[in-house]
Amino acid sequence: MGNNKSKKIFKNFFAWCKKNKIDQLTSCLHFIKKIKDINSLVIGFDDSFHLKEIISAFNTKLIMVPNKFSNNEKKLIDPRKWSYN
Repeated sequence: MGNNKSKKIFKNFFAWCKKNKIDQLTSCLHFIKKIKDINSLVIGFDDSFHLKEIISAFNTKLIMVPNKFSNNEKKLIDPRKWSYN
């Protein structure tokens, strides 16, 4: 998953989602959605149900996810660097 800093960020993110009763998909989409400099994003999905879930989460009222969950570690943000065990 990455280094200890990244693990701590993920742990805190999961706890924040649980505390605020917001699923992780919605939180991640809204984290990106609130960034004014991002005009588009690419999302993968497995089937039509998953696509509908993503669209529904994206279209909900904007949730202000804290910036403290930001991470620019290449191993985490670049899918080409992900390892699948």
